[in-house]
Amino acid sequence: MRRRLLLFCLVLWLPVGAEPVVVASKAVFPRVEVRAQAGQWEKRAAEDLDHYISMMVGGRGAGVGATIVVGEAALQRSPELQQMLERVEKKNPRIRCDAIALLREADTIFLAGSNDQSHYYAAIELLNRFGCRWYMPGAFGECIPEHQSLSLDELEYAYASPFEVRTYWVSWMGDRAGYEEFAHRNFYNLVRPGGGGSHALDRYLKDLPEGTALTDPSTALLVAEKLRAKYAKGEPLSLGISDAIQRGRAAQDLEISGRLQDKYFLTTAWTDVVATFYNQVCRQLKEWEPESRSEIAFLAYTNVTLPPQRVEKLVEPLICYLAPIDIDPNHAMDDPRSPARLDYRGAVEGWSRVMDGRVIIYDYDQAMLVWRPIPNPSHQVVEREVKIYRDIGILGFSTESRHAFSTTFLNLHFRGQLYWNPDYSVRAGLEEFYPKFYGPDAEVFKDYWGEIYRAWETTRVTEHEHLALSAIYTPELVSRLAQIVKPLQATNERVRFTLLGFDFLNSYTQMWQAAASDGDYSRAIEFGRRASEARDALLEMSAQFDTPAARIKVRGPAWLPGEIEQYEQLAALSRKRMTPLFWKFRADPHDHGLWRNWARPGAQADWAEVRTDLYLQAQQEWTESPGGFAWYAVEVEVPRGVDRLMFPGLFNQAWLYLDGQLLAHREQKPLWWTNDYKFEWAVELSGISPGRHTFVLRIPVTEHFAGLFRRPFFYRAGSD
Repeated sequence: MRRRLLLFCLVLWLPVGAEPVVVASKAVFPRVEVRAQAGQWEKRAAEDLDHYISMMVGGRGAGVGATIVVGEAALQRSPELQQMLERVEKKNPRIRCDAIALLREADTIFLAGSNDQSHYYAAIELLNRFGCRWYMPGAFGECIPEHQSLSLDELEYAYASPFEVRTYWVSWMGDRAGYEEFAHRNFYNLVRPGGGGSHALDRYLKDLPEGTALTDPSTALLVAEKLRAKYAKGEPLSLGISDAIQRGRAAQDLEISGRLQDKYFLTTAWTDVVATFYNQVCRQLKEWEPESRSEIAFLAYTNVTLPPQRVEKLVEPLICYLAPIDIDPNHAMDDPRSPARLDYRGAVEGWSRVMDGRVIIYDYDQAMLVWRPIPNPSHQVVEREVKIYRDIGILGFSTESRHAFSTTFLNLHFRGQLYWNPDYSVRAGLEEFYPKFYGPDAEVFKDYWGEIYRAWETTRVTEHEHLALSAIYTPELVSRLAQIVKPLQATNERVRFTLLGFDFLNSYTQMWQAAASDGDYSRAIEFGRRASEARDALLEMSAQFDTPAARIKVRGPAWLPGEIEQYEQLAALSRKRMTPLFWKFRADPHDHGLWRNWARPGAQADWAEVRTDLYLQAQQEWTESPGGFAWYAVEVEVPRGVDRLMFPGLFNQAWLYLDGQLLAHREQKPLWWTNDYKFEWAVELSGISPGRHTFVLRIPVTEHFAGLFRRPFFYRAGSD
């Protein structure tokens, strides 16, 4: 019969010659021992074991006593534990290895890790086995079970994560309360080699004469001289490019670029230029300071995302942060539904090859629907991709988050588990989450979140930000969610948090439909104000449930208050008359339409129809990457008393034809998020007689948002 271990008090003892230990426990059970000179997280491991075990048993306990020995004291006392740890530790890590070992010997549990933080992970592993979970920071996300007594079967376990870097950081002045504790309890190590690849390069280039090539050896020499003192001290350094599209300095750089075009960032790919420069800088620094242990990080980002085509290797100590900022965050890179994500996989493999594996994925989880407290789950992508990353052999992950948990919800918890162990099962994690977090309402919220997760798992949406929201949170989905939560009352803070989140979602999607589909901007404003009230209530509960716009002092239609202001301005326009919701449509990937005069009246008879309140990619099934052009057309009555045609939501550059003749051209920056987030175009119609007319709109189609997403209307400029 297998003996089970009951944790209770045990008389403290010390082997002869051992380093002095202290007892962390103030309670009578169990004894938790840690060395007197324990490191920060080694000490915290002992404290948290004492704290959470006391919470679980609530002062109760009986049976055989036990001791838990933590960290270096455990390794001193148990040679077998040391051997277990050594067997799983990664040999010759580039940055670090995080390994843990747990062993029961008689009535003593030994647990330790390969470094100070790993001692803490070993303690968390033990607490996890007792059912403790930390889904979000603080008491709100903490789920600690109650037990009459604690028992444990025989314990012999050792493990090391394949990823050396497992970090996330809180951006956009998000609330950091409980950040480090929550992160470590989910196995993040918060290591950011080279400072995370921050946008630092421009400060080193500011003294360059105008027109100097980045690839000129003199440029590298100048930058290396500025870095030399810190490099000699072994300090982490960054040569990350600016948060923008990179532009050329000289003809020499353009030639080295190969004049390749990046289809995602719609400009010249600049990777070989910066790769050449980085190699020159590092070779010079290594020549001067060959003993330095410094790391130099850079960003593979914007139009430096495509792997190098000329440079075969980037030399050490360079570390690459690959940041896929604009390449489909909603599908895994083995998903055939997303040609863009298959492209991204090629980029990961290419960068890993030229970097000899020194690649960290700079991921985003603030999340896709930024600036709106609406759920944006990412676990369905991360769970599939993390195994691919492991097989490719990258260093790990550095995730950017706003700590906006109404949006990210369980994402950071699941990311931490998956970064630690790529074989972790999210499905199993969810099965235990609902009863732990929601108690008696578990089944209701399992249905609620299940609907949301299925919508994200099956979506064809490849774009990001709130402008894609209506393609996922359809009226049908929101209606189903409303029925699920209808019987519920806010009996506790967790239920209230979820219901307030639904109140925002419900009001926001109705606002969007009123504006985009119906053109009823006054009604949209009412729903927008209701959404704002729900959001304010969430922020009153916790500053971590969304990012307060006032805190970071950002304004404009990218934010909810600015979006409502835009609707107020549109509502004020006089004599509005909506055009039809459905317009004729024809794709033109090879640019035939301009030559074959598709704008002429009558040429659109056999065209299909599309909605004007939903952008093209959400309506069209692209079996390959989109491209070329697309055409919209409508035959409509131009009413009396109007002199403008308003496109209140149009992403792209556009050409508008009236009865076969070019009427107007709208200039727009090719990359959609570099434009004004209003995305409005008002076309003057003065001199056009009332009556039936044919309007034809021609637009370019790229890898990004394309087309109309709010219903066009006629109006009169100025006041009546």
